[in-house]
Amino acid sequence: MNRSRKTGKGLPRRVYIRDNSYWFVPAEPIVDPKSKQVRKWIKLARVADGEAAMHLALAGLLTHAVDNESMAYACAEFKKHKLKRYSDETQATYGRYLDTMAEAFADFSARQVTTKSWSQFLRQNFSDRPNTAQK
Repeated sequence: MNRSRKTGKGLPRRVYIRDNSYWFVPAEPIVDPKSKQVRKWIKLARVADGEAAMHLALAGLLTHAVDNESMAYACAEFKKHKLKRYSDETQATYGRYLDTMAEAFADFSARQVTTKSWSQFLRQNFSDRPNTAQK
């Protein structure tokens, strides 16, 4: 159980006042929708703008985080962060696979995709590839 706040008792969880601004601190660094960079502290609004502006910015930020659960986002993040350790040829091949997956599952969130839907997708699109099961 978290300890009770000593300051800022009227603020939502993980929201703090620093430098006359409201800041959100997620559990893990996330992408700031304004700057498109991964940040640990995300500025919501100025204190002078009021708590309503802070709550609107926080709602927008949390809604944006839910949007990032789409399969297209997951494929793009995998390409950006995980493909670096592979050779150039493998990166190109896996990049094409990921683009095809992102198009096929564009309407799904990552939680909705099941093993059955993956196997159907692989049979329809990559049946001519012998090592598809390893991908």
